[in-house]
Amino acid sequence: MSGRGAQDTRIRFNRGYWSPQPLGLIAASLLCGLTVALVGNWAWGQDPELPAAEKVPSAEKAPATESAQDVDVEALLNKAATAAAAKQQYELKYKFRKGDTLRWQVEHTATTKTHMANETEEMSSRSKSVRCWKVVNVDSKGNMVFEHSIESLEAWERVGETEPIAYNSQTDSTPPAYYESTAEKLGRTLATLTVAPTGQIVNRQSNLDTADFGMGDVLIPMPDKPIAIGHRWSVPKQFQAENEEGEVQQFAARVVYELQKVVDGQAYLTFKTEVLTPLNSEKAHSQLLAKLSRGVAVFDLEQGLIAQRTIEWNEKVQGFEGPDSLLQYLAKLTEKLVTGTEVGAKQTLEPKR
Repeated sequence: MSGRGAQDTRIRFNRGYWSPQPLGLIAASLLCGLTVALVGNWAWGQDPELPAAEKVPSAEKAPATESAQDVDVEALLNKAATAAAAKQQYELKYKFRKGDTLRWQVEHTATTKTHMANETEEMSSRSKSVRCWKVVNVDSKGNMVFEHSIESLEAWERVGETEPIAYNSQTDSTPPAYYESTAEKLGRTLATLTVAPTGQIVNRQSNLDTADFGMGDVLIPMPDKPIAIGHRWSVPKQFQAENEEGEVQQFAARVVYELQKVVDGQAYLTFKTEVLTPLNSEKAHSQLLAKLSRGVAVFDLEQGLIAQRTIEWNEKVQGFEGPDSLLQYLAKLTEKLVTGTEVGAKQTLEPKR
């Protein structure tokens, strides 16, 4: 596709019915941001003695019956262990400390395929960044104040057959025009947030947009009481999109979380976005694809933070602009807590395991 064709494509995407956010805008969104374990120790004692009248001399003990020999001891132990784990309660609370500097390595890939008016086009992007939170205060209620910034960015994007646009903040002295606004924000405090121990945002100071790209909240909102494995909770959401008549529709939605298991002090959570309002408009549906995500997060119970999170999108809709139109959106975002004190071209941050 020629340069003019690529320009026409970008205009069609931006003015058309599907508006997947380009990597530059997604990066800006990221900038504004964003076992089964037995906790008890089992001690199995000696078998209780039979009453004196029922004792059988060892020399005269009757052979074990066939039913006793068939007992699956391992299965019984596993059943007891599962029951105990189900009753165990876990408190999922954030525990940032004043003076902490926390970093996550964030990787994001996305592919959008669009078929419309007998033409098919693909847009692909990927990025790798380091997100930094500096905890400046923790009050008597446990509310934590931290400064959010992005320290480095490596990004790439391609539309159709055009030449890819790439940028690496650690090696490129001058960013391409497409990434100029994003590059200007690197290393700066983008937002100052106050969050409760449960993860709810108490206060946000930021001039950046807080668009929802289905990447979840800055922190996963946790229950305010200890919970057991299998416990579910949800967070309400509200989306809006235009239908075929140009009317703006409101869609009630929610993100459903579940505690799946706990292994070595790591709580594994799954989550999924569900739209509760019927999606009767394919055009409206096409505008919500990037919000319909699911994933898993690993919460470190001792440190009180998210050590890892993976979010995935795999959605498609047909007939959003004519019967032969088709739109498919595939994406994945991963976050991993990293070690290290600074980020620089000569330093390597290793994900915590």
